[in-house]
Amino acid sequence: MENPQFEGDRLYRIAEALAKDFSLFPSSTADEPLPGLLPRREILRQNERLSRLDVDSYIEAVVSRAEDPGRMPAPEVIRQLGRVLNEQSDGPFYAATVELDFEGEPRSVGFIAQNRAVRNGVWGPQHHLAAARRVSMYSQRALPIVTLMDTPGADAEEQANRNNQAHSISRLIAEMSNV
Repeated sequence: MENPQFEGDRLYRIAEALAKDFSLFPSSTADEPLPGLLPRREILRQNERLSRLDVDSYIEAVVSRAEDPGRMPAPEVIRQLGRVLNEQSDGPFYAATVELDFEGEPRSVGFIAQNRAVRNGVWGPQHHLAAARRVSMYSQRALPIVTLMDTPGADAEEQANRNNQAHSISRLIAEMSNV
């Protein structure tokens, strides 16, 4: 009998090959995979620079900037990417369908994000469930899904736990895994 782990590995490799063959994203050049992203050489240069920093310098250069409350919230960034077709906002939860331009061809993309401008982006159970519904909707429409998860973690308050926080997180993870 075949080891289930090897069967899972084989299925994963098949899925990876199919995903590469079925990509709806345009082909890209080696230097700039998508407009606005750093070229590979710059990423390697920055990675090398960061690897040489001591802990305090690394925190200053990376962590402090990531936790800066003045940083632009995800909804503002997403709205700048293209034409927003629809959006849903509930406190720290934000989702939108945005039409992006891929080399002259419009393509809708689904975004799900944590809005740090509200409660530092901390989601409660209702937000994870809303995200799971959005993932399902985007999947049914065959839309690529981009998630911007950017918080110190899920809501740890007693009320969130009473409202099944762990289950709602698991549900979102399962829904994303299904996609």
